[in-house]
Amino acid sequence: MGDIAILVEKARPIFKKYGFRKVGVFGSRARGDNRPDSDVDLLFSDSGHPLGFSQLLDAEEELKQALGAEVDLVPDTTVVARMRPGIKHDLKIIYEG
Repeated sequence: MGDIAILVEKARPIFKKYGFRKVGVFGSRARGDNRPDSDVDLLFSDSGHPLGFSQLLDAEEELKQALGAEVDLVPDTTVVARMRPGIKHDLKIIYEG
């Protein structure tokens, strides 16, 4: 099972718990050039009910524990225009709920 498949298997219950509609991985994990200490960059869209700040931190912490790596959980509504092309280039959708 590949790195991304393992990530999805471990993270899916957390994505469901917090009502994520779509999640994609980007950065080094998506490109396959990650190191053992690389973080996991996740871009998500919610189900129309935005997470509060404390919920976002809780979800990030749960993902960190489940994946055994630092996690950057990025709401798709907060990505600035200059970053979108780089993220879109790497982005691999890993969950749709």
